[in-house]
Amino acid sequence: MLKHFNYGYAVVAASTVILMVGYGTYYSYSIFFDSLAAEFTSTKGVVSGAFSIAVLVSGLVSIIAGRVSDRLGPKAVSTFCGAALGLGFLLMSLVNSIWQVYLLYALLLAIGAGGLFPAALSMVARWFTGTRGMMIGIVTAGLGVGSIIFSPLISHFISTYEWRKAYIIIGVIVLGIILPVSQIYKREPDTAGQAAGSKQTTPRITQPPSRDFTYRQAIRTRQFWMLVVIYLLSGYGQFSLTVHIVPYATELGISPISAASILSVIGASSIFGRLIIGAAGDRIRVKPILIVIMTALLISLVWLEFARNLWALIGVGIIFGLGYGGSSTSQSLVAVEMFGLSTLGVMLGNFIFSICIGGSAGPVLTGVLYDVSGSYQLAFLISAITALAGLIIVFWLTPPKRRT
Repeated sequence: MLKHFNYGYAVVAASTVILMVGYGTYYSYSIFFDSLAAEFTSTKGVVSGAFSIAVLVSGLVSIIAGRVSDRLGPKAVSTFCGAALGLGFLLMSLVNSIWQVYLLYALLLAIGAGGLFPAALSMVARWFTGTRGMMIGIVTAGLGVGSIIFSPLISHFISTYEWRKAYIIIGVIVLGIILPVSQIYKREPDTAGQAAGSKQTTPRITQPPSRDFTYRQAIRTRQFWMLVVIYLLSGYGQFSLTVHIVPYATELGISPISAASILSVIGASSIFGRLIIGAAGDRIRVKPILIVIMTALLISLVWLEFARNLWALIGVGIIFGLGYGGSSTSQSLVAVEMFGLSTLGVMLGNFIFSICIGGSAGPVLTGVLYDVSGSYQLAFLISAITALAGLIIVFWLTPPKRRT
């Protein structure tokens, strides 16, 4: 029985667990938001800034980690980044000034989070052929599962033990799970025939005979820069909503635990978005997938303008989660279809960095606009406009001319 076991499925399981723990904890910043603001008597704009800088740095780290993963394999990248993430959470329990929060999130936590995603997805894409999209969808669903598990759990830790001890617990969980699970990683199949899914039904998408783009060739194409802008605009709205939806909900009079449950709804909905987009990626091209993703983001941000109670915000979370989940799955599918496998890690890093550029600007500008106007309405409107602009660019997107 074990003789016929394909190691690719162990790779998928390990990647799913690592992303679940890594990002389920990293994206908990919104739950700590009010505690940090109260502890350091800081405005929403100042507290938002720490995570915004972390998002930008993690995006830059993604490019480096993707390139290292292409050359050295994902095990070393995942082990190093898991250690940095866990250590960062442990040290967060000791901070006594807001600048120390900035320092830890911009260095250890950003480095930890930035390398896990490209290492996991670039490896899974190499292990699978006919069911590549579905396997990537399963792996990225780990992010949604992480939100479902860790959002209420961390909220419970904070209310029961206070926020400093909550950070210690998170750090121990991250180190105790990510470091050993990373050792399961294996670079890629020794031969093409060993790739899981190689004997399964081939994808309906076929590429004409061609060679992969080199990185230098890819960045000279118009399509590369269109995708960079699309993901940048998408990241602005995504991170603005995820960082500020909990404080927005509490401002409406919703209890902190109920407000944190909105993140769980987003996580649950994102699982379906990742699986649906992953399965669709094995059958259709990426342009209609990107249209669906950006449309879901636009609808959720427009709806957020009028949401005034918990059930309305849950509705926002469901629609947003579908597009948000699909976005993370789409990145590797876009990279493979547009530019090929040989530079997949670094291309993923570029797309993630693009999202992070927008994601670093979105939360802090949303916080500043709130501080100035006393309301989230203008800030959320700007986020909706960025999503609309990204959707318009998607309609102009065409595949690059591949080398024959």
